[in-house]
Amino acid sequence: MTHTAFVLSTIRPHRKRIAVALVAMCMVTMVGIVPPLVIAFVIDKVIGQGRYDLLAPLMLIMFALPVLGGMARSVSDYMVTLIGQRLALDVRLSLYNAVHKLSCRYMHNTTTGALMERLRGDVQQVQNLMTQQVLNLAVQLVCAMFAVGIIFVLSWKLALVI
Repeated sequence: MTHTAFVLSTIRPHRKRIAVALVAMCMVTMVGIVPPLVIAFVIDKVIGQGRYDLLAPLMLIMFALPVLGGMARSVSDYMVTLIGQRLALDVRLSLYNAVHKLSCRYMHNTTTGALMERLRGDVQQVQNLMTQQVLNLAVQLVCAMFAVGIIFVLSWKLALVI
């Protein structure tokens, strides 16, 4: 089995949790992007055009954003931790099954400490890769696309320069 096939087969049972974690991480990122847009709207429309009736809803949005961000951060952290632990369990089980299939000669020639350290290190690396690196890469890509979309909406000429 190739490395990619192993990774995909390990991730497949957890794809719903991964989707929830990605959505929560994207929400955290988007909550950080929205306040400057709200402030720009307040300056342009409320103060600039005298539309003070919009001030109360916009302030409620500004107060709600940290609450939404905190909830999304909590869900994201929980799901990433859960995914990491479940993936580590799956990898450990597959590695232990592979160890049981090893020959007696290999077991006799290899010390127990070396074998256990190798298993622990492999599981730790896979867990770190799956939970931190891949999810963060996906979130950063979505955030970049969202930011470019906002730039195009605000000023397509500026977006072409960037």
